[in-house]
Amino acid sequence: MHKIANQRSNIYGFLSKIYSSEVTESLLQGIRVSDFFTLLSDLGANLQEDFLNTEDEMLLKDLSIEYKRLFAGPAIHIPPYESMHHGMQDCNWESFWADWTLHVREFAKYSGLDYIADITDMPDHISDEFEFMHKTVLREALAWQQKDNDCVLRCLHMEREMIKEHLYKWIPGFCREVTEMAEHSFYREMAKLTEHFMAFEYAGIDDNINFAESLKNEAFIDQ
Repeated sequence: MHKIANQRSNIYGFLSKIYSSEVTESLLQGIRVSDFFTLLSDLGANLQEDFLNTEDEMLLKDLSIEYKRLFAGPAIHIPPYESMHHGMQDCNWESFWADWTLHVREFAKYSGLDYIADITDMPDHISDEFEFMHKTVLREALAWQQKDNDCVLRCLHMEREMIKEHLYKWIPGFCREVTEMAEHSFYREMAKLTEHFMAFEYAGIDDNINFAESLKNEAFIDQ
């Protein structure tokens, strides 16, 4: 469970970087490393010639243009904020700093995670929500290693709330929009990977909690 949590945390951390800003040279080099590239392929990412056979300098320029076109505008784009993806409410489209945004901010503060102090964007940006999960699952991994079952369960319950009350309510739809609008295979495949990973997380979080609770009950009986 410690290894599984570490792997999950790493994926959340990677996705946070992908959506936080344009791809940097260091991130691109990390993706091109054979072991990591193989992992992306194993996760279902099928990157095309526009990524595989383009020199780094030109690729970084292409990805920068694509990131801005998809997520920043000024033309029609896909806002990477949860509050913009909850449809109609009182005959008005949801807007920045809606109730969803405030709930994410308060939830993150309640968790006590250090990253919240560093947020300069709105806390319901997809990269910030993924960063929340990255840090929470990383804490869970450490708790498994230390055999601190109470901490494991606290982390898992926070993860479940974030997944079921926030991430899974908007990110699958967001990913489908990106998949349809993306012209470069990198962002199209990252969106597909993100959607599949969120489905995996949604399907597995209750099982993880049940397993941790069963261990706690066994320990109680042994005492």
